[in-house]
Order: sequence, then C-alpha cells, then structure tokens
Amino acid sequence: MQTRKDYTLDIQQIFCKEFQTPMLTVANWVTKSFPVLTMFTDKKGKFIINDKSETEFEVQRHQPYFLAANLQRKPHIEKNEEMRLLAFGFRCRIGNGTDLFSLLDIPFFFNKNDSEHLRDLMLELYTIESANSDNWLKTSISKKRLHYEIIETILSSISIDKKILLSFVENFHCTPAIEYLNRNYTQPLDIPKLMKLCNLSRTHFFRLFKKQTNSTPFEYLKNCRMQESQRMLLCTDLSIAEIGNKVGWEDQFHFSRIFKKETGLSPKNYRQQSIGM
Repeated sequence: MQTRKDYTLDIQQIFCKEFQTPMLTVANWVTKSFPVLTMFTDKKGKFIINDKSETEFEVQRHQPYFLAANLQRKPHIEKNEEMRLLAFGFRCRIGNGTDLFSLLDIPFFFNKNDSEHLRDLMLELYTIESANSDNWLKTSISKKRLHYEIIETILSSISIDKKILLSFVENFHCTPAIEYLNRNYTQPLDIPKLMKLCNLSRTHFFRLFKKQTNSTPFEYLKNCRMQESQRMLLCTDLSIAEIGNKVGWEDQFHFSRIFKKETGLSPKNYRQQSIGM
C-alpha cells in the first residue's frame, strides 16, 4: 500500500509590524532570509533592487509589493524625508519541509483587485497584532485565517507548474532530517545523525537533501538561524549577544560577521535601518 503524502502547508508569521524609515540620504542594501509583503502606509515611496541596473520602482500608498527571500534591496529615501511601511514577514513550508516560495517566481506587484485585497488583509492582521486581546484563542484563529488568505491571494497572481511542484512535494526522503533541523537549529550540525534519521548513505543524503530543500544541510541550518535572529532583532529588545547565543552562535563577533555577510548589515544596523524592506 502506498503511503499517503502530507500536502499540508505550514505558514509561520515572523513579524507583522509598522516601520519608520530614518531620515537618511543614503540607505544600505539589505536582504531577509524569508519573503516579505510590504506597503507604504503614509505616502507613496520607492525601492531599488540590486540588479545590474539597480532598478527603481515607485509604489503608491497602500499598494502591497512582494520581496522574495534573499533579494537585495533598499528604500529610496529623499533628504529630510521619513516614510512609514507596514511589513508582513513569513515562511511557508510544504508538508515535507520544502520552502514553497523557493520554488515560485512571484512578481513584485499584483493586479488591482488582488492588491486591494492584500491591503485589507495586511491592515486587518496588523490591527489584530497590535491589539492587547485577552482572547488568545480567537486571536490565534483570526491570524491563521488571514495568513492563509494572504498566501492564497499571492499564489493566485501566478500560474504554477504542477509538474515541477509535484516533483518537489513527492520527495520526502529527507523530511526526518529537515524536521530535526527545524526543531534543533541551535545545535551544531551533525551530518551522521541526519543521515541515520533518513536511513541514507552520505552521497544519497546530500543529493536528496539538496533536491528537497534547494540548499545544503549547512545552508539550511544557517538560514533557520538567520530567520530567527532577524525576527528577534526586529521584534524583541534582546541584546545582539543574547540573540546570537539563542540561535546557536555563541561568539558575538562570529555571529555579527555571518549576519553582515548574509544581509549586508551588521545586526545593530539591521535593527536600526531594516525598516521592513
């Protein structure tokens, strides 16, 4: 009998926050290890992506735009100008641990109807996130509903190649290792343990892990740590040393070096200047 595959989605909110840009004439390039849905909330604005021509995009007020994981970008900030942005950072994994949005090419902008719907969903999510409700169950259910509706609306903007998607979701060989890393990313990488969990030889483990996650085990572990450290920098008051230690990098200087290499900013500057971009 063929084992039933798990095609569920696990959507995790990393943050839903309003940010204010600093009054700077020069902004740094920045990346995030997860997708971000963003919109300017007080006026129209601009952002630049780090391609060959440093393409600049103008965005209207309350017009959501999508920024893929690891995309280098920065806001275009005029002298003595401040802008406010609302940003929803998230990750979305298929049941076998595959990052759904690593398989898809999502456009920056959406059609008018989807854009307006995403705007309303983001504002509702932010309202719930900002409220001090004592009804944690209702809040949790409402947020989950909005998460799924946001993802559904984003996915409706593209045509998904079912054959390519199916080839990824049917590869479940390394799921035990991925689940272990998701729970234990603060621990040192133990390749023999991961191989044993999957009952695979070293060669097959690395090949199938790459196929399932589009990364090596080391890259996957680093990305888990980067996602959590970025969340804590934006959503907590923990010190940089405390954050590095909590995600598995006990040496603050080593953590800062890796963080700057991956995002373009030191942890301190990321916390001050990331502004939801």
